[in-house]
Amino acid sequence: MVMSLNSIGAYRSNGNMMQNYFNAANALTSRSIRNIASGYRINSAADDAAGLAISEQMNAQLTGLGRAGQNTQDAISMVRTADGILGNVSEITLRMKDLAVEAGNGILSKEQRASIQDEYNQLAQEIDRIGQASNFNGNKLFDGSTYTMQVGEGAGETREITMGEISAKALGLDQVNLMSVEGASKANDAIRAASDNVSSQRGALGAMENGMQHVFNNLNNRYENLTASVARIKDSDIAKEMMNHTKSSVLSQTSMAMMGQMRNMMEYNVLQLLR
Repeated sequence: MVMSLNSIGAYRSNGNMMQNYFNAANALTSRSIRNIASGYRINSAADDAAGLAISEQMNAQLTGLGRAGQNTQDAISMVRTADGILGNVSEITLRMKDLAVEAGNGILSKEQRASIQDEYNQLAQEIDRIGQASNFNGNKLFDGSTYTMQVGEGAGETREITMGEISAKALGLDQVNLMSVEGASKANDAIRAASDNVSSQRGALGAMENGMQHVFNNLNNRYENLTASVARIKDSDIAKEMMNHTKSSVLSQTSMAMMGQMRNMMEYNVLQLLR
């Protein structure tokens, strides 16, 4: 009888050990399923506190880089819009140049000169209209304003966009008189200076766009590299998790089977003691 009681105690002890194995295997199975379903190795601080802290810091950087990238694209779009508008102004100055050259013809009648002057005045008014109406997202483009753009996640990573004022007066085209050969000659000089001004602004915008494009490419590279770093820290190794899931499932099933056998053997010994 002593041996039977000792056997029962041993079965109970082994059963408890098998129960612990079973619980541990179930926990591993649940963790593997969670990691496979979420795609992440780290789902809470309990999984890897240091890794979670690092990945969260990197994710904050990614948010900043993503926003800076969008800002940079907005800046590029703004510059391109302004350049397209200045292209139209440049075409207007070319037509003004034609009119000034035409007005330099000394045999023109007064009526012909008046017609030339009238067209010129309409072109000058169109330049004024373009300068007043041109905007990007509600912001005036050609009133001399400076716009600061955040192009990085750091406080000092900014770029400024400044465009000159566009109007007939600002370009020196508002006092042109084509009613005489002398006036036409002076007009040629004024129109040439205005054309050079517009070309200079377009050149500055082109350089600005190229610089912004380099900034965007750099941001994009940093974003991709940082995303890869976060993935290495936080993402699951699916193949490894599948192996862990299979292994823990086998351990769970084995533990359950052994607990069943021990329960049957313990019940058998109890019955033997009662006889």
